[in-house]
Amino acid sequence: MGNMKQHSPISFNRKNKNKAMLRIYFSFLTGFLLYSTSFSQTVNFYYDRGMESLKSEKYLEAIKDFDYVVTNYPDYFEAYNDRGLAKLAMKETEAALADFSKSIEVNPKYTKAYLNRADLYNILEKPAKAIEDYTTIISHQPKMIVAYEKRGKIYFETKKYVEADADLRQAIVLKSSNPENYYLLALMAIEAKNFQKALPLLGNCIILSPQNADAYYQRGVSSFYLKQYAKSKKDLDKAVELGISSVELYTFRAKVNLETKQWILAERDYSLLIDSLKQKEAEYYVNRGIALKELGRIEDAIKDFAKAIVRDRGNFTAYYERGECYSILKKDVQAMRDFDDAIEIKPDCYQAYFKKGAYEYDRRKFELAINDFTKSLKYNPNDSECLYLRGASYYEIEDKKSACRDLKKATDMGHKEAQKDHYRLCYGMN
Repeated sequence: MGNMKQHSPISFNRKNKNKAMLRIYFSFLTGFLLYSTSFSQTVNFYYDRGMESLKSEKYLEAIKDFDYVVTNYPDYFEAYNDRGLAKLAMKETEAALADFSKSIEVNPKYTKAYLNRADLYNILEKPAKAIEDYTTIISHQPKMIVAYEKRGKIYFETKKYVEADADLRQAIVLKSSNPENYYLLALMAIEAKNFQKALPLLGNCIILSPQNADAYYQRGVSSFYLKQYAKSKKDLDKAVELGISSVELYTFRAKVNLETKQWILAERDYSLLIDSLKQKEAEYYVNRGIALKELGRIEDAIKDFAKAIVRDRGNFTAYYERGECYSILKKDVQAMRDFDDAIEIKPDCYQAYFKKGAYEYDRRKFELAINDFTKSLKYNPNDSECLYLRGASYYEIEDKKSACRDLKKATDMGHKEAQKDHYRLCYGMN
């Protein structure tokens, strides 16, 4: 026993005390971790249940669960954002805005909250604040397509076309497949009357969205202004097929039919516009009257021109076209009166001067005819028929020099009868 090592009672007691403290510490730590894990699981349970309620459109239940989450875990930024979505669905816009802002406050880089707040600012007609949020998103994520698209659309709606163009094109560069990007770019081109630029943009929009009736309509309008009437007609017909039945569309299609001399189709569209869509402006009656005249329905055409004149006494075309109808019916007095009225309204109405000159020529009142032909040529100097008839009138009053001058000009323009008379009368050649 003399060789056995002796322990100090104090040392032995200290070791036992340390072991006891360690047991207490680990016990506390284990309990804390168990509590923390349990608490975390509880919070996530409420959050997940809130998300399910949100997806199921049970907004009150969702808000209740999100309330529990943020009350017990104030840094849970996703819960603020999703509670904001639930409140927005219930049209509680101010409360939703506050939640989105709180989510951003907790996590200044949380993109979803910025997107939701920006969208809400847009709904609340606060475009500057929405643009600010989209700009922040882009600074955090320079390749986020949707931010460029939404900011570009706001720029478009606020007529900041340079900025809109840049954003929408950047979205396209980033491989966006959203047809609206091309559509809005096309609308800006149309606004600038650059219809040639609009066509390929609308083409791309249609490729991405083959049932986009508005894109067909706008492409039809662009083709109309470029005088590509066949393409315009095809696109406008497609827009009608896809459900557009607006006054503007039928008006453009009616004009295309008029320009391409599709008189039956033009009359049909203008009748639809006048009778069904209740368009009573003078222009509609004038254009239907022209189609009716070309279809040989002269009396009906005269009625339409008269209705146009009642609605717009300053419409020279209505007077001129009615005068032509009266001429066809051999009602010369009424015709001349209408031609005079057309000239009074529009002094450079060369067509009316020509018609009056032709009327006087047939009546062998050659001096009067020369006067009217001269006025017509003042405003339309390359009318070979007018030159020919004035030359013939000069010949009848034995002004051979003036006659040959006019016949020579008409001949140079390719007028066959003028060529024959010029050789026969001016050079004695048969």
